[in-house]
Amino acid sequence: MKLHRMFVPLALLPLVASAQTTIYSTDFSSGALRSTAGTTVNVNDWVIASTKNVENANGASSTNPSYASGAFGFGIVGTTSGVIQTQSRFTSSAVALTNINDYIQLRVQFTDTTNLLKGNGGTNTLNSTINVGLFDSGGVNPAAGLENSGLTNVVSNANFSTGYAKNWEGYAARIGTNNGSSSINQIMTRPAQVTTASSTQDLLFMGVGGGTYGNPGTAGVSVGSSAGALPAGSLVNGTSYSLNYRITLAAADQYLISYTLFGSDGTTALDMISGTTNGTNFISGLNFDGLAIGFRSAQSTTGSGTNIPVGITLNSLEISSFSAIPEPSNLAVFAGLAGLATIGLRRKRKV
Repeated sequence: MKLHRMFVPLALLPLVASAQTTIYSTDFSSGALRSTAGTTVNVNDWVIASTKNVENANGASSTNPSYASGAFGFGIVGTTSGVIQTQSRFTSSAVALTNINDYIQLRVQFTDTTNLLKGNGGTNTLNSTINVGLFDSGGVNPAAGLENSGLTNVVSNANFSTGYAKNWEGYAARIGTNNGSSSINQIMTRPAQVTTASSTQDLLFMGVGGGTYGNPGTAGVSVGSSAGALPAGSLVNGTSYSLNYRITLAAADQYLISYTLFGSDGTTALDMISGTTNGTNFISGLNFDGLAIGFRSAQSTTGSGTNIPVGITLNSLEISSFSAIPEPSNLAVFAGLAGLATIGLRRKRKV
């Protein structure tokens, strides 16, 4: 007898197939910005919701936001505290995170068009932030018509007290300036809302002022690490930046959530925050199909300056997902080889 053939060791067989898939990508040359209340909003359309009057990204008063290829720009008037966001349902086939290490990721390239995260020449910048979030919309599109001071705590605004984004669920995060304190960086749950004011349509700014969501609010997500708040003036007008926001299924009842703000080269991290959910703030059964991006302008009136308009221009956006799944063909091989008495060598009788 002699040794004749060697089989591939079982340990070398790949038992997991992994794939990253682009769910949605846009440079804003398609879709549309829907502004008029009552207008039908479709998948891949965009709406704006704000606690202040909206402007274009250059801070031109009484000028509408711009929506064009490579340039979706919007802003708000100078204020001591105001928030604005754009919302969209990016797919009709929602993304479920089923296996451990599955994730969904939002990547946005944007331009600091006018004074993003900046103060007014006063002594501080208070709590200016850039916020982002991913959500389960339940198949319901957001509302048009909330651009000009549309987000309020006034219960009589019945047009937006039900439906639209009121019952969206998911997670939002913020990075910003707060006199150097990292406490401004936070990850927040955004549960379905129960009040009847138009503030229920806010997705990003839990409890920072009138017109923002907060009933129920959130205990927040435990923050595992934060690079600290950005110093005032870290962003430069006219310069491009990017952000990366990811939600990963870390365990059967736990998400790992991270948000990183990158410099103009797209690779140097200016600031970041990450954390994991716990038993009290884990929202089960999420199927992600909605997003929101926006900012808060909170300027001090102390000092010599006056409040200044703030604007952002979104240049491109991509949603991708990653799935780690068992490979059926390799599992079949595993089952077959497990039944053999000997793996690795075959003896052949010499004739």
